[in-house]
Amino acid sequence: MPAPSMKFLFVHSRFPGPFRHLAPDLARNGTHRVAALHMRSDLPDRAGGVALFGCVAQRGSCPDVHPWLQPLEARTIRGETVFRAALGLRAGGFDPDVIIGHPSGGEMLFIRDVWPQARIALSCDYYLRSDGRDVSFDPEFAEGDPLPQGRPLFQNLHLDLSLRGMDAGYAPTAFQARSFPPQIAERLGILPHGVDTQRFSPDPAATVALDEETSLDATSTVITFEAPVLDPASGLHRLIRAAPAMLAACPTAHLVVIGRDVAAPDGTSWRERFAGKAWADMRPQDRRRVHFIGQPDAQGRLHILQRTTLYLHLSYPLPLPQAVLEAMSVGACVVAADGDPVREVVTDGETGRLVDFFDTDGLVDCIATLLASPALRERLGAAARSLVQQRFDLRRVALPRARRWVEALARF
Repeated sequence: MPAPSMKFLFVHSRFPGPFRHLAPDLARNGTHRVAALHMRSDLPDRAGGVALFGCVAQRGSCPDVHPWLQPLEARTIRGETVFRAALGLRAGGFDPDVIIGHPSGGEMLFIRDVWPQARIALSCDYYLRSDGRDVSFDPEFAEGDPLPQGRPLFQNLHLDLSLRGMDAGYAPTAFQARSFPPQIAERLGILPHGVDTQRFSPDPAATVALDEETSLDATSTVITFEAPVLDPASGLHRLIRAAPAMLAACPTAHLVVIGRDVAAPDGTSWRERFAGKAWADMRPQDRRRVHFIGQPDAQGRLHILQRTTLYLHLSYPLPLPQAVLEAMSVGACVVAADGDPVREVVTDGETGRLVDFFDTDGLVDCIATLLASPALRERLGAAARSLVQQRFDLRRVALPRARRWVEALARF
């Protein structure tokens, strides 16, 4: 029996964001009307069956506001901008049954005031805590002043305000749901974003040229480290400190580092700050096997994953990146810093290997053992791909589950 016609509004400043699959999937229903509010300047008026409405902030943040309040002010401005654009949509006759938004950027702060009758669903990523899981996890970067431990309170203020207007919510993983206060966590469903396992699949013929001198193919041994930004939270310092011993123990391996450089407090990049001593301890021929490649395009990144022998995820215990699931989907053997987020998908010795974040020697030993054990790598990689296919496949699992969830919310 086909679902009845419903009106959905997605709200995200950088749409499509986490809704890149769900919004067009609902539009393909043929009877639903789907629209999105965003703050981009590079989107057309319509894409994938979704009507797109852009808006622009009319003011910027005040430079003199207390630094702990700067994120709240920026998000309040964004929320006001979306609010005024929503008033325009309402005046034009658009009254959504369900509004699905991402609260992290502040866009959802005032939506309830525009459409009080609509059902509001929030895609919830993470709630910062000061209990050692993120702010104080790494003693090397702990601040001497105890007062900053209260900073998450201010960083979460906009979330608290948005969550008060939520009828329902979901998180991509159980870990992310548990990060929220109990009264919110118990109301969150688990809806993974999903992985296109057909695209992210093994390809023995894949090749990629890193530079004029280095090409990776089926004969290459490739250790890939990936993070959105290269900073302490990504585990970059753990990687760089392990690199000399790692490459000395694996004389044919290439270390490929994917991610964007960001500035350290002293003005240098974190990569420059960490690499100084480690590079001094590394032989020149080994340094030539380290490749910082920034952020490749989608096809180049896919080919690197398909050529990856070992995939390293060494971050603080923060939400599991989609990138890890994509690496598992291509059958890469994953080595991850142990913690609650990765334990949801990586079982040590079954779908990958887990190492202590602070144990450099243990990381090197684990990598050396796996590189010397092709059969073990193949078994772990195959099991990882099978898990992603069973639990996270975009078309068979994730999208149907998300569609049923939001359509049921509209009928509630």
